[in-house]
Amino acid sequence: MRYKLTSKDLMDKLDESNKRIDTLASNINIMKTEIERRMLVFQNQFEFNAQQLHELNHTEQEQNNYTSVFLKQATIAAGDFESYGLSVYPSLIKTPVNIFNFSSVTGSIFKNNAQVTINDKHDSLFNNILAEDSIQNKETVFAEFDNPNIKLTVTIDPNELLGSPAFNTIDILPYLPGSYTINQIDIYTMQDYQAQRLDEPTKSIKKEIINSGTSKIILDESYYIYKVTFDITINFQNANGKYPFGLHHLYFLRSSYSTNSYIIAKIEKENFITRIDEDIIVYDQYGKHTSNCTNEDIEFYMNYVEGELSYQIDTSKGLTQYTIPKNINSIYAKIPIKRSMTMIKFNIHS
Repeated sequence: MRYKLTSKDLMDKLDESNKRIDTLASNINIMKTEIERRMLVFQNQFEFNAQQLHELNHTEQEQNNYTSVFLKQATIAAGDFESYGLSVYPSLIKTPVNIFNFSSVTGSIFKNNAQVTINDKHDSLFNNILAEDSIQNKETVFAEFDNPNIKLTVTIDPNELLGSPAFNTIDILPYLPGSYTINQIDIYTMQDYQAQRLDEPTKSIKKEIINSGTSKIILDESYYIYKVTFDITINFQNANGKYPFGLHHLYFLRSSYSTNSYIIAKIEKENFITRIDEDIIVYDQYGKHTSNCTNEDIEFYMNYVEGELSYQIDTSKGLTQYTIPKNINSIYAKIPIKRSMTMIKFNIHS
């Protein structure tokens, strides 16, 4: 016997078909919006990279004795460290914990227990910067602004901690590395929230990290996050007169680092090396600043054979000059890695 659909059956099937059509249309709109955002990223990346190349071609080289050692790309004889982007940082003792994501056997799960605002405006889209990159359906957070000044704030929901909110590392992956400056980072802790002491942050980083790129900022200790604010200035204005900005991710990590991380870098010169100055220029997680070999615990040696450094070289400063007694055109620098670092400029005379 052939079953005949009743009027109700027909209406139910029609409703089901309409729901499927609506769901399909919604998914198509989401995909279209995501593609448009990614196209905006590509357009700005192309324009920014072209501008950077033009500026590089028209920049005069420094006329001095400084030898630039890019730590990740250096001739490394030995070492114990991690690398990220163009930087190196202390080696990890165990896998870091991303405080806004769960780890499971099936992959990462986003907790979604915080609120991200840009210029005091909240959009659920912004929360995607906290999600692990491996999570499916993670959306692109990127936009063009009329004003170069950006205030980015991450605030955790105290009622949905879902695990310890302690972190000691900020991991930043921008879409346009080098296009903005981080003027200040303010950290308000859970203790500040509980005591209603939110007028002043527990930790304030006022380093003016110029042309900030892909980086890990390793803090001096762990903090129980309630709120973190980033004061940012965008340095790139595109052809449309807009200031593009977006982050692929912003992680807050709880990491355990080795205190014995180091790099032994071989530095070579065409001519014989006569002396090494004490003063140096360091490019690290806080930008460019002057320092010296003593403060950074950097040591120089003439030889490195079978895992052993020998014939240490003293550095020179002011009237105290130490001349290298042998004819050598290569030396070994033992550089402790205590934070995220990109490059060191040494004044090596030859």
